[in-house]
Amino acid sequence: MRKLLLTTAAVAAICWVGCSKTSAAELVPETNATDEAELSDSGILTDKRDGQKYRTAEILGKRWMAENLNYRTDSSWCYKNADSNCAKYGRLYNWTAAMNACPAGWYLPARSEWRQLSAKIDSAGKRLKTKSGWMWDEYENKSGNGTDEYGFSALPGGNRNSVGEFRGGGSGGWWWTSTEGIGRNDDDARWWAARVNIRDFAFRMYIISGYGGYNHLFYDTDGPAKSHGNSVRCVQGGGAENSGKALDSARRARRMDEEKKQKEAEERAKETTQRIENMSAYFTDPRDGRKYRVVTIGRQDLDGGESKLQNRRLLVLRQRYLLLRQIRQVVQLGDGEESVPGGMASAQTL
Repeated sequence: MRKLLLTTAAVAAICWVGCSKTSAAELVPETNATDEAELSDSGILTDKRDGQKYRTAEILGKRWMAENLNYRTDSSWCYKNADSNCAKYGRLYNWTAAMNACPAGWYLPARSEWRQLSAKIDSAGKRLKTKSGWMWDEYENKSGNGTDEYGFSALPGGNRNSVGEFRGGGSGGWWWTSTEGIGRNDDDARWWAARVNIRDFAFRMYIISGYGGYNHLFYDTDGPAKSHGNSVRCVQGGGAENSGKALDSARRARRMDEEKKQKEAEERAKETTQRIENMSAYFTDPRDGRKYRVVTIGRQDLDGGESKLQNRRLLVLRQRYLLLRQIRQVVQLGDGEESVPGGMASAQTL
């Protein structure tokens, strides 16, 4: 018995030292990049949320996804709503969805990170494009394809505007940045700020196959509305500063979406109340002065016929009620009080 107790105590002591971390992990799960994404030695990113794999490329000290993200979320679409385009180009996201779409350990790059590519890579548009898949450049009368020297493999996935129209597939690619705002510079931004809510807009980058833009990577100074749909490229890591900014922006984006939905719900409720009010008429009970709303349901106005009939019925009721009041002034009706206003009970006989 004594040996059994000593053996049990020894096992418990060993487990206290060797098993305590496992127990703690079970109670408080740790969150890390490998929970959602895994990067192989060959540069293949596996998104564990849905099992999809993406090529990546090391460019100017940062590891970029070399394919557009294709993780399905709310407020994301396939170009022209065709699943085959999602497989080819990835999904198009509105800005709020884009801010939350990258797997853990990866983030949506800021405008400054995209502009670093255009500033440090000569003819960035041409050198970041795929070698095929781009429309003919009619402006310069040559192929719109690129050289893909950095393995970035930019594809012309097109975009989606706020009213649901898809545009630019095959001739241009548009990618969200995490940077909110609108305007070419500070003065331009101040001009816009006096006219719109800048927080409703965010910057995007784009490459096109023609119109003189063959060699270039641009950022959209007009800053499209966040409701637009654009492609997403994620960047690995980014440090605490960038991660914090992205998290703050994502939280702010979610809060703005919630406030917008709340406002829309309040507007709908207000419109419904107004419609009911417009459909209503009021009857005042002269006995106690109380006011009752009378709603006309299913009224049809065919050349005014039904409406006029309803008006005549109301007029007859009023005339009967006034007549009853005059009679009551002459004839005693007894001690009991009427339970409804005079004339209302006979409405069904009309």
